Amino acid sequence: MMPLNLIPTAFLIDYASFGDPLWLLATSYIDKLVKENHEIFRHDMPRYEIKSCNGCGSCYSKEVACSYLDDFNKIPPEILFSDEVYLFGEGPLSPAFHNALSKFEVFPHSSKKAHVQKFVFVYIGKLSNDDEKLVNKAAEMLSCKLSLLQFKDVDEAKAFLDIQ
Repeated sequence: MMPLNLIPTAFLIDYASFGDPLWLLATSYIDKLVKENHEIFRHDMPRYEIKSCNGCGSCYSKEVACSYLDDFNKIPPEILFSDEVYLFGEGPLSPAFHNALSKFEVFPHSSKKAHVQKFVFVYIGKLSNDDEKLVNKAAEMLSCKLSLLQFKDVDEAKAFLDIQ
């Protein structure tokens, strides 16, 4: 029997409510990737309580990435393991999503090197300049290039991503 060569893939999804169009878009894309042998690590940002980074410099000084001991610490182990990372967002970034991206500065401090080959942000609407800088900084912390895909609406994104 041949082993499955699964592609570890992390998702950070920022949506207004369970079942909204962005949540459905991300879920449909995950379903598509599962059929293409991706192992999914899903993080629904509205369910997380994440404090902002205060630049204390104690990244990885304990057994976890951030000494704040909030929900952010669920994210780094799976991103460090992933070949691909997808972000899905719409409208202004939620505080949890914004704070998580600001804490990506932990990755250069990890003893394990991130090996993300694909870092994609699927965004519905027009991303603010400040948020675009934040996402680019997150990509930089992972030593990879950001692919920012901005769409006017969910239907345009579905067509581009080739999902029903």
